[in-house]
Amino acid sequence: MVKKILTKIVLPVILCVAVLFAFAGCDKDVPEKSGGKAIIILPGLMASGLYDSATNEPIWDPFYSSDLWFANLVTPAGINFSAVVPLLTDESVLAALANITANDYEGNENSILNKLAVYEDGTPKVPSVVAADMNFNNPERLRYGAINSYTEMYMAMEERYGEDYDVSVFNYDFRLDNRLGAAKLEQFINGKNYEEVILLVHSNGGHVASIYLANSQANRDKVSLVACFDSPLTGSLTAITTLENVDKMLDGVSTIIPPAFSGLLTTIENAFEKQFKPLLNMYTVYQLLPSYYMLQSPQYTMSFDENGVTSNRTSFIMVDDEYVYFDSPNELYEFYLSREWAYMSNGEVRPAMSSWLDYVNASYVTMSDGRKVHSMSLVNTHYIAGLDYPTSCTVKFETQEDDTIKYTGTETTTLGDSVVLFFGSTEGAAINKIHILRNADHYDVAQNYNKFSKDMINEIIDDYIASK
Repeated sequence: MVKKILTKIVLPVILCVAVLFAFAGCDKDVPEKSGGKAIIILPGLMASGLYDSATNEPIWDPFYSSDLWFANLVTPAGINFSAVVPLLTDESVLAALANITANDYEGNENSILNKLAVYEDGTPKVPSVVAADMNFNNPERLRYGAINSYTEMYMAMEERYGEDYDVSVFNYDFRLDNRLGAAKLEQFINGKNYEEVILLVHSNGGHVASIYLANSQANRDKVSLVACFDSPLTGSLTAITTLENVDKMLDGVSTIIPPAFSGLLTTIENAFEKQFKPLLNMYTVYQLLPSYYMLQSPQYTMSFDENGVTSNRTSFIMVDDEYVYFDSPNELYEFYLSREWAYMSNGEVRPAMSSWLDYVNASYVTMSDGRKVHSMSLVNTHYIAGLDYPTSCTVKFETQEDDTIKYTGTETTTLGDSVVLFFGSTEGAAINKIHILRNADHYDVAQNYNKFSKDMINEIIDDYIASK
């Protein structure tokens, strides 16, 4: 019981990251179908199943997304993150908070936060925590991703297409360089001898899939269809706001703490400092920074009147109320390198940042004429975009007396899902392959699948099958 309560306490803190950027293996107990065809679901950040190979226990056990009620919380500093309100207001849960604040708030070694923690160089602190691959001998526990996040999507695919396609969730280690996840995905698909693959990718899963597709024509030839659910293909401004203002992420939490437990706010803040911040050392936090290609996206200044959507952006960085224009990827990269968060405490550039330009280009294919084209546009990709939630579109800074610039806040637009901007998730897409979901947030588009996306995806897949 203590273990169950412990997990419920810490998850709200962890899910802050899931919605901010917001996210390899499959179920070996599901029988394979003939024909070498597969439907593979790639989870988002924090929703991919990890387990401790030393104990064979899932990291998230026994927590399920069906136990949660998600609420978008925008702090005074402009930070968007998910608050699991019922858990934070459950007095029995709050009373057990001391279990994760042991050892001067560094937590017990089995704290879920400590299990997921990463050193500044991006190396996991607990090497035995890995993606739930085929060595994990209890696959039904993570069949639908972490905390059963993709149950509805998985079940819908299995029911409608399971007779002809293997259906699986591909769990990857979301804390590591996404290029490693892409390599694992390639090994998995090749190892299964799949000849026809449909990819359903959510959030950070789109980065893994993009790199896989860019790696070779052979990979692209195997993928017949991609449904891309609000993947920040050219990055998310929420990555910047989080790194610039992480200390303010708990602003607003005090408003949902019961008065009788207000004294625990300090405990929560200390646990946040000791156990949550190490999660920001993950490679993926930096790999989700907006790239120069966002400014070059065909959708960046395009208007879609038939959908009631318009955009007119020219830059996403503003200093002293003036937009900053970047003439090249290197100029944007140099701006990032001017920020304190790009460096480790020893003054060296974080490995995730030293390789950042190469990482961004890993999703692009150089054509014969020298153009760089996003890999998603080279296959049959449909883009599912949630709208109508305030989403950061401009990050604002002010020059200080010492000529440094300080983060001061954001401007928002409803052309996004609270985490990913519309034109950041539709890189290279033709208008007829963009599917807009009104009043759908970053979780809704894929994890509240039956309500928001099921009918649309069925039609897309059915049309593809009929066209063969």
